[in-house]
Amino acid sequence: HYPLRRQRQMCIRDRALWGLVPEWSKDPLGRSRPINARCETVAEKPFFRGPWRHRRALLPADGFYEWQNRTDPATGKPWKQPWLFRRRDGSPFWLGGLWDRWCGPDGGELESCVVLTTAPNDLLRRVHDRMPVVIPDGLEQAWLEPADGAGLRALEPLMGPWDPAAWEAVKLEPGSLLPAGPAGGGLAPIAAPPLSAGLPAAPFQQGKPQASVRAVQLNLLDGPAI
Repeated sequence: HYPLRRQRQMCIRDRALWGLVPEWSKDPLGRSRPINARCETVAEKPFFRGPWRHRRALLPADGFYEWQNRTDPATGKPWKQPWLFRRRDGSPFWLGGLWDRWCGPDGGELESCVVLTTAPNDLLRRVHDRMPVVIPDGLEQAWLEPADGAGLRALEPLMGPWDPAAWEAVKLEPGSLLPAGPAGGGLAPIAAPPLSAGLPAAPFQQGKPQASVRAVQLNLLDGPAI
């Protein structure tokens, strides 16, 4: 993934491994890497405390997928119904995330990231009991600024369930990521969202990360969380 992060008062777009490896890890391959973190406990868990204070990130997306557990009434066999969640106008957005840097004994470095999740809103609740944190437009800079104490508490409202009024849930064909019905078709890549909070534009050309992004496949919500 290509998270946006702040380092030395600059905003940097960089490639990062999906699944957080904390800086204190002795072996980055020795245990499972969480791909999501519950916002309710992110300030308490040793895995996430440091990144939560000083290394928050913005993850660009134009949508995210989730799978609904269903049961075939005829056979009793379970199956999963895929859904795509996106803004009705198709505009991209920023997911709230964390990043960290692991340094090996040979001097090698590995940067990784994780998405934050929160309680579902009315749109998501029928499909899943969690959903990704979406940072409100205009508050990107506040999200990236290093903070502690009162500053961190001020960020907590940004991680609550977001208003689903401008969003839609698109039912997809089982076993596929194409919209259900005869109008189905592939999803074209689109540019990452603009930075609407006046963040420094120098690393990005006109303030936009130069990465094209597709919908984030957030069956990630079913991955290991700590």
